[in-house]
Amino acid sequence: MNKENSKIEGAELIFPEETVLILEKILKNYGLIKTQENGIEKITESLSSPNVKIKPEERIKIFESLPGTKLSKLVKEYAEKKIPLEKLPLKLKESLNITQKDAEKMAEELKTTLLDLIKTVKTTELTKEKETPSIESLKSEPEIKPSVSFSKEEKSSFKKDGYREPVE
Repeated sequence: MNKENSKIEGAELIFPEETVLILEKILKNYGLIKTQENGIEKITESLSSPNVKIKPEERIKIFESLPGTKLSKLVKEYAEKKIPLEKLPLKLKESLNITQKDAEKMAEELKTTLLDLIKTVKTTELTKEKETPSIESLKSEPEIKPSVSFSKEEKSSFKKDGYREPVE
């Protein structure tokens, strides 16, 4: 999630560059990294080896069942204020199939190492105005007049193209 941005109503979430490394470290700390690596290996093997035939739907299920995917989804939901901090340990326990004690430790570790670093930047009408100029601002711009004027004879010579071969 390299400075990944996510939209919430009226604001934009900015995740720190180290998000992936932090999540990977947490997976290692709680013994979930092997499950993550095995799942990624299955997906990679199914894509590269003609002998292993896994349907795309099954690959999606494998990906969604990875601890890293589940953890990053919960982090995003917390940042979007869909999950309060008090309910995060329960969601971690249910989603990652870990003990309540580990879930509480993981929630605290997430809070101190990642969740507190996520920034919320409010989008304002000012940024919207920059993207789409108003009609009044377009009317107020001065009219651009050409700095060179041509006589009727010069204009008529432009119509004839001396560089083209005549068509027979």
